[in-house]
Amino acid sequence: MNNFPQKKKKKKKFGKREKERKKKKKIFMARAVPLVLPCNIEWNEADNTITEVDNGKGDTIRFVEQGLKILDSVQGLVKILLIAGEYRTGKSAILTKVAGENELFELSNLMEAKTKGIWISEKVIKRYEMIDGKKQEVSIIFMDCEGIDDANTNSAKRENKIFTLGLLLPSYFIYNSKNIPASSDLEKLR
Repeated sequence: MNNFPQKKKKKKKFGKREKERKKKKKIFMARAVPLVLPCNIEWNEADNTITEVDNGKGDTIRFVEQGLKILDSVQGLVKILLIAGEYRTGKSAILTKVAGENELFELSNLMEAKTKGIWISEKVIKRYEMIDGKKQEVSIIFMDCEGIDDANTNSAKRENKIFTLGLLLPSYFIYNSKNIPASSDLEKLR
């Protein structure tokens, strides 16, 4: 038995702001919005979620106004860094890490693919590059592309449209693959 006086444990009192901060910390809000979405995907801007709808338009894609606004808001020279490749290979995680962030694009450890369409980061990195012998400020924008070969998508046509657009948009393109890219990867684009 211990003869030392017992200290009473003080309950921490949190103010209203601290409670709200703790609640907010638990909710993940990716700092990216869709630029291009399949027409059978609806995006809820309020909570940054997507829902698949059965409208028979899964093969077509559309631009999303909020994503276009981000592109339009950037002044000066713009360069885009986009990542694409097979689904569930960590593209969103790689791009988030390259941007030096913890929560840029939504990540998942499930087998179901998270990224649908092409998403654009709200974060823009400014850096200087030598262009035509002059040091100029350049804005780098990050884009995450839906993976190809997703068995749950059932739309190779849509995947090819998104992947092809993903090849045309960026200044810098990263192809993420589990293995060394092979000619069969290019055959998938036919």
